[in-house]
Amino acid sequence: MSTYDIDTHEVLTFTQDSDIIATLMGSELLIGFNIMGYDLPLIEKIYGTDVKCLTKLERSFDLWEAAITLNPNRLNNVDAWAGRLGIQGKIVIDDWEHLPLEAYIERCEQDVKIEYRIYLAMLAEMKVTDYKDIFNAK
Repeated sequence: MSTYDIDTHEVLTFTQDSDIIATLMGSELLIGFNIMGYDLPLIEKIYGTDVKCLTKLERSFDLWEAAITLNPNRLNNVDAWAGRLGIQGKIVIDDWEHLPLEAYIERCEQDVKIEYRIYLAMLAEMKVTDYKDIFNAK
């Protein structure tokens, strides 16, 4: 699992289960593209009750849900957003079992960088400067 710290702009990658769980559980905010519909349910399925509360986090920001809400008529997937932003899209991996660990890490790290750029674009589209503005909006 890779993360992008929006405060320090650091990409961190974790390969040990205990580090993954600790990072997720200790996060103030989780941001991801379809994080509520895919990532967090998958993580809960893999790790069970250890992370059951993740999909109930009050501070999670699903980029896909926001994109659909902002403009349901545009193509709203990670690669479409990358194209609109003029950045490289997802690294394609067809074999999720036999490649070296480094290939999967590269994909994960690229994903979080793309999603951070999408997050910034979403903030601009919503005319806010910080995620706190989203949660404090009335």
